[in-house]
Amino acid sequence: MTTKKIAISLPEAILARAKAAVKNGKADNLSRLIAKSLDETTARESFAEMISAFRRESGLTEPEIAKGRARAKAAFDRWDKEKKNEKAPRKAG
Repeated sequence: MTTKKIAISLPEAILARAKAAVKNGKADNLSRLIAKSLDETTARESFAEMISAFRRESGLTEPEIAKGRARAKAAFDRWDKEKKNEKAPRKAG
C-alpha cells in the first residue's frame, strides 16, 4: 500500500495513550496505530451508512426491523449453541 506523510495535531492525553498502546505492542509505531484506527472507524461508518440506506430503501418499519433482528439473533444463538455442543468433550462410557 502506498503511504503519504502528513502532519497532525493531537491532544496530549490522546498522544500519551497512543504511545502507550505502541509500547504495549498494539502496533509497530504511531503511524500504523493511527492508520489502523482510521481504517476501522471508516469501515464502521461505511457499514452504518449501508444499513441506513437499506432501511430507507426497504420501507420497513422499526417493528419489522426489530422482528428481523430478533430472528437473526435467535438463529445465530442456535448455531452458536450447536457449535459449542459439537466441541464439548464426550464422556467415556
